[in-house]
Amino acid sequence: MEEGWAQELSEVTKELVKEIYSLLCRLHGVVIATGVFHDIYEYFLESYKELLEISDIEEKYSKAVALLASIEEYFPVL
Repeated sequence: MEEGWAQELSEVTKELVKEIYSLLCRLHGVVIATGVFHDIYEYFLESYKELLEISDIEEKYSKAVALLASIEEYFPVL
């Protein structure tokens, strides 16, 4: 992969990971406040932890996009 492209992809991926973390924090607040959605929160949290362990930037980007889309689809108001 071209060096400039790799750097740009890395930066975009970092921003996606930050956005996912932000959504998970908000979702955690919902879980605490309402006592519901605990199972789906745990699922998304485990998926996030797995995402953090991926070292290949293209794979990490792909998984981050998919995870973010899943969270936003399941909880569009977060």
